[in-house]
Amino acid sequence: MASYIREFIARNLRNPQGYFGSWFAKNAFIRSNTSLIENTIPLVGIQPDHVVLEVGFGPGVGLEIALKHLQQGSGKLYGIDISEPMIQAATSRLGKNMTNQKMELTLGDVVNLPFADNMFDRVYHTNCFYFWSDHEKAAKELYRVMKKDSLMVTTMEKERVENAQRRGFMKYGNVDVDNYVSCVEKAGFSNVKVEDKCMDKSDAPFIVIYATATKE
Repeated sequence: MASYIREFIARNLRNPQGYFGSWFAKNAFIRSNTSLIENTIPLVGIQPDHVVLEVGFGPGVGLEIALKHLQQGSGKLYGIDISEPMIQAATSRLGKNMTNQKMELTLGDVVNLPFADNMFDRVYHTNCFYFWSDHEKAAKELYRVMKKDSLMVTTMEKERVENAQRRGFMKYGNVDVDNYVSCVEKAGFSNVKVEDKCMDKSDAPFIVIYATATKE
């Protein structure tokens, strides 16, 4: 029974499916990731006219916060997630913003982004990259769709994720930060910096990785 539960959690952390998977992931993500998301968005530096992409948005907490920075300008927010239930959860949470053309959500994979070259001013993702199937392909795709000198911000609660790994919940994840950073640099990003930070309200530690899409 214990191994079945671990397998269920591991699969649905990476890609929530079905009713119970959706319920578990939605509630787990909101409970565990909200503080990190609240601390991430200010680091992204979203301006009212920016075109912004969130990768792996889950139930939409980050989308909701990011949208507030775009309401007074011509900017637009895009989100991509591999899970249909997460698309549904975020749409239920933020559907009115899709009718006024401020947000667009896509079911898809970061290794094959359905976006034009040089499209985004900002890209961000939280507690997400370690579930990507191929860090190298994902980094190349993100670099492709970002504008010259645009910024990508990656955040991760490293200690919490490593604890989940020890408990057997990260079977379908690769939490190697050094490998991720290496792939980002190989893709063409520059000024790649890893910083340790603490959350404003709880002092819980997290890491932030900045990367600039330097292009000719």
